[in-house]
Amino acid sequence: MSMRFPALLLLTLATAHPAHAFNAVSASVGTGAFSTPVDQSYRLGLRWDWWDGGRPLPVTDWVYDAHWELGVGRLEGEETVDDEDDLTEVGLSAVLRLRPQPRTTGFLEAGLGGHLLSDTQIADRDLATGFQFSPIMGTGLRFGGQRQYELGLRYRRISNAIIKESDDGLDITLLRFVYHYR
Repeated sequence: MSMRFPALLLLTLATAHPAHAFNAVSASVGTGAFSTPVDQSYRLGLRWDWWDGGRPLPVTDWVYDAHWELGVGRLEGEETVDDEDDLTEVGLSAVLRLRPQPRTTGFLEAGLGGHLLSDTQIADRDLATGFQFSPIMGTGLRFGGQRQYELGLRYRRISNAIIKESDDGLDITLLRFVYHYR
């Protein structure tokens, strides 16, 4: 499956959904981690806040926000001569973000999502099912005059959570850039 169809699907969803819902776009590039056979990983995403403004955590100087992320990605397997070891994924994730008070630029985040894969095999990894879970952990900084830019580092584990054997899973490290347009 080429990257064209999922990218067009994401664009269609972005334009079909009410404009006030999405408030940021993201682009990520990464590679496999912990001996995962992925040379390159590319991902485009849309984000919309579900809780914004920073709700305080009891007995701490930290606040939290939460948002949804809809994304499409491409994983390129190691040492491929053709596209047979590559796969495309589409997913929706809920992300919780923590940051210290007062409103600082740094943050920590964690999330969980569900993803559909175009294939269940990449390089020597058998993912067993086309549906996968993806826990997320990350950190980053927001910057710019209106804090409209974001640069972050994110770790993702793609796994079927032993729904079906085998569950080789994939570990991906991503560098992310996000533009908040509202």
